[in-house]
Amino acid sequence: MGSNKTNSLEPCTQGEELCHYHGYIKNENQSSAAISTCGGLHGIISLADHDLVIQPVHEDHLNITSLPSHPHVIYRRSVRKSSCKEITGEGEGGYCTCINFISRRKRSAGQYIEIKAVVAPDAAKFHGADTRKFVTTVLNIAAQRFQDPSLGYKLFLTLVEILILEDHTVTCFKKSTDLENNGDDMSVGLSYIGAICSKDNSCSVNEDTGLDIGLTIAHELGHRLGMSHDGKAGCREDFNIMSANGAGGLKWSKCSAKSLEETMSSSSKSSCLNDAPAGTATNFNNIREKPGRFYSANKQCQLALAFEESAYCHNQVDCRVLKCQNSNKECVSYSSPLVDGTECGNRKWCLDGECVAMGSGSPGPINGGWSSWSNEWTVCSRTCGGGVKTRTRKCNNPEPRYGGSDCQGEGIMAMLCNVQTCQTSQYELKEEQCAATDSVSYNHQMYHWLPYASSSGLHACQLLCRYAGGHIAVPRGSQIYQDGTECQGQSELGRCIDGKCEVKAYLQNGIELCK
Repeated sequence: MGSNKTNSLEPCTQGEELCHYHGYIKNENQSSAAISTCGGLHGIISLADHDLVIQPVHEDHLNITSLPSHPHVIYRRSVRKSSCKEITGEGEGGYCTCINFISRRKRSAGQYIEIKAVVAPDAAKFHGADTRKFVTTVLNIAAQRFQDPSLGYKLFLTLVEILILEDHTVTCFKKSTDLENNGDDMSVGLSYIGAICSKDNSCSVNEDTGLDIGLTIAHELGHRLGMSHDGKAGCREDFNIMSANGAGGLKWSKCSAKSLEETMSSSSKSSCLNDAPAGTATNFNNIREKPGRFYSANKQCQLALAFEESAYCHNQVDCRVLKCQNSNKECVSYSSPLVDGTECGNRKWCLDGECVAMGSGSPGPINGGWSSWSNEWTVCSRTCGGGVKTRTRKCNNPEPRYGGSDCQGEGIMAMLCNVQTCQTSQYELKEEQCAATDSVSYNHQMYHWLPYASSSGLHACQLLCRYAGGHIAVPRGSQIYQDGTECQGQSELGRCIDGKCEVKAYLQNGIELCK
């Protein structure tokens, strides 16, 4: 806890102090090893031409495997060569959610940037118990961009600690005016240019817009490394990472690569990058762990809109653009692509904005599982005459992925309620719902609407009405009757529930599962 006992400070790894070791491989003059044994084996064994990285599989991912003991991952790593505000002066602060860049010994594999992540109270409240997982996921997304060949250099991001605030107590900039948007309400990031080794200007501010904040972090860190926006630097303002129109790109422009080359060639600007991270930092060198494995297209929309009921707009995923349904049932598009590992077809997933076949070593099918039933029943849909109240569960624990089977069973539980007789009939209830649409024109004319009496079967709960004197069924209003409206099923009477005519035993027994 911080001194005011309101902030939570988490080191990147926890465990016994005496569990970190350095060593070398016998008969290998250019070898070294840094291994930690706290909570499994973590570390790097370095040889002249490659590294061997070892780390335990995260506990959250163990349900994907069926091994009796805690599995580890060992892999070989070769050693080989929305809008944003730029700040060029000194600066100071208001309150911020920031990424603090602490640069640290040069190794042949590249330079390192240590990061302290500070999470604002509203972001921490939104993500709850998943805050740490979200932070490490988006930093992994950012780290992957700095491994892209278009950059010309390899920079490794390492996470030193996560500070979760309960009130706004951290100051990132020296002037509060530096945090102003100058009328640009769409800014999602704020950073100094060329200040990667500055002790005074050591952070950037990044708005939590969902998983694409990982690309925003990469964009803002690009500024810290001396990169300007592509258009200002003389390159096309397309969808590269340093586009001023939003950090939705996946590649670096030639201008960005040139700016980084200039920064790296200046010892005064880049000397702080020549320190390797401490053994307890979290390295993001294993970019094989694709975030889409744990954040589906629907979950990415829920994070982007901060709306739990949001979902991806279309059945077929387009990896290039995140398209989400908002609270008004409208489809909203974002400039950012879906994250790598997002399912986009039968045994296909997104990689760098393209839908490609899943290769060997990719995860197997994940079968869907039900969530718990919602604790609260909905309010009874009618005050008399037999309404219904419902509660639901979702097939998201986990969602079916990568060709896995859907959940078996029902997603809605319904209970009959307020069964006392009404003064009005069921037909009059339908009349009320059709008449409620009288103020909405049809073919530029106004009509009085009545129920279409012969609706049954699959169409029994569609709000099909006819205008007075007419005989044509027309979908009206919400296009479904309200829950509890009596309907004619295939062979018997039922009740409308979520647009479907349910005729199961709950009508007699008072409760039953319904689709």
